[in-house]
Amino acid sequence: MGRRTGPAMKRRHPDGPSKATPHSCSLGVPCRGVAALMVAFLIPLPFPQTSPRPDGRAWRELLAGFRERGVAVVTTHPRCREPDLVGLYVRGRTEVVICPRGEPSATLRHEGWHLVQHLCLAGSTWLAPQTVEARLSRGDRRELELLVSPERRAREAEARVMAQLPPRAYLQAVDRACAGRLPFKTPAQAHLQPSAPPAPQPFPNLGAPVATAWP
Repeated sequence: MGRRTGPAMKRRHPDGPSKATPHSCSLGVPCRGVAALMVAFLIPLPFPQTSPRPDGRAWRELLAGFRERGVAVVTTHPRCREPDLVGLYVRGRTEVVICPRGEPSATLRHEGWHLVQHLCLAGSTWLAPQTVEARLSRGDRRELELLVSPERRAREAEARVMAQLPPRAYLQAVDRACAGRLPFKTPAQAHLQPSAPPAPQPFPNLGAPVATAWP
């Protein structure tokens, strides 16, 4: 899903993406054509936010973890020319795009979880709905209400919650959600029919010895 730092986004259009971002799948709002394959990470500005300081240690740990699992993390993409786009996931691919702005480790966790949802969970979610709702901030709730289509809300909300996890716990969650499917080895394998999603998982029961610390 997405974040922008550019002009304020408008309410979602009933037939597609926000008029302010006609070629983006903004925060899960459906798009047409090729753009429908992408899930972009943007910072919507009806609600101003400050950019957190980049966490180099978390970025390196996550980058290594994704690569070990067969996921390519790239920092160049034509859409990174958009001045307020910080990242995206192209559905059906074992690749996450992180643009050179924003807090990259948070973007990677968010977009990486959309990859998990698509390739490992049959387009579904992993956490119990009540767990996700309990972890959403007030700002998240407002953005989800205004900017995300109802059919995509559950996936976007879950990605926001999973992005809160520290790297080690996050990667362990990826392993559990994608059990039997890692590492991804070739792009062709990413197009295999995903297996049925597992039963909703509690949180933060990610298994010892990882201790999940929430802010």
